[in-house]
Amino acid sequence: MENKKPSKHLSVINKELAINGDLVFKGSIQIHGSVIGNVSEVGNTNSLVTVYEGAEVRGKIDCSTVVVIGKVFGDIHAEILKIEKGSLIVGNCIYKSVQIHSGAKIKGGLFLKNQNFIDNFKFSSISGEDQYFKKNRKIQLNAELTNFSN
Repeated sequence: MENKKPSKHLSVINKELAINGDLVFKGSIQIHGSVIGNVSEVGNTNSLVTVYEGAEVRGKIDCSTVVVIGKVFGDIHAEILKIEKGSLIVGNCIYKSVQIHSGAKIKGGLFLKNQNFIDNFKFSSISGEDQYFKKNRKIQLNAELTNFSN
């Protein structure tokens, strides 16, 4: 994966600003306030969106690089996704590269971009005792991230 730097165009949604509508941008956008609507970059312009602590987005985010420190209520589509401590995402995350820090909360699925969604698991044991994991039996997997280090 290429590691391009986002363009130098910077837009800021400050804490006192609430936007009701879709945002389309190029470059970088810092969200400190609230957005009710979708947030997306123009084309594939290697843009960056950062949702800061105390900020909230209620809509889909579609951008090359997404950093979440605040709250997102909607799906996120990104090449690079960074989910920081204290953040909350309620929605599916579709990415090529993800970094999740301890203390982040995600209520939704994590999916590798350009892969089919997987809802059935096949298990087999070394001893052949797979009676508990029948073919096409749906299993809910719950996990909690307890430690993250570089």
